[in-house]
Amino acid sequence: MKFLAVLRSRAVLFFVLCLAAAHARAADAYHEYVADVYQLLSIQTRNADTVIAYADGKNGALLKSVLTPSHFNPQLDHFLQAASRSQDKSLPNVVQAIKPVIDRYDAAFRAQPKKYESEYLDSLECGVLILTGSSRLMAQAGKQTVPEGATPEQKKMAEAADKMRENVRNMSATVTRSLAESLRQRVDKGEFSPEGGKRVLALANKLAPK
Repeated sequence: MKFLAVLRSRAVLFFVLCLAAAHARAADAYHEYVADVYQLLSIQTRNADTVIAYADGKNGALLKSVLTPSHFNPQLDHFLQAASRSQDKSLPNVVQAIKPVIDRYDAAFRAQPKKYESEYLDSLECGVLILTGSSRLMAQAGKQTVPEGATPEQKKMAEAADKMRENVRNMSATVTRSLAESLRQRVDKGEFSPEGGKRVLALANKLAPK
């Protein structure tokens, strides 16, 4: 029996250590990704007249690493999970970090659509991931808990918080539907290549299925 108890305790310890190691790896990857974003922004600032493209050697490879949706999404999830649990308030905000990059390639695509379509589509998908991830986070947020014996003022504050949360949800839903419709209209106008248009429609359907 003692032998089994030791095995169980060791198994639990091993499981805890594995979880801790996985969390540490996720945290390391997150900070490395945010550092890459800041490095990219620094390069762009020093070369303000040039917009980096994927084909531009090392800088292009850095841009590709930052804007590839499959690279960005795990870091976004890490940030949103931490935010939902009010954990590690010192965690750098990956959404704020990448926003200037997304804005830059929106402008670059509108100026030179053929040259920057790939970069723009990746940046657009990152933006869609932010919007859908934030909406999912708000949907998971429950009503404000009112403790037993709460004062009228505390109840009033809880009701106000619930109303504000619902207003934000409604506004987010409106923005999401509006963006989806805008993307469909842009495809209809022929702003994208055939393959690019298919990808944009897929993003629009992800935002608001038709």
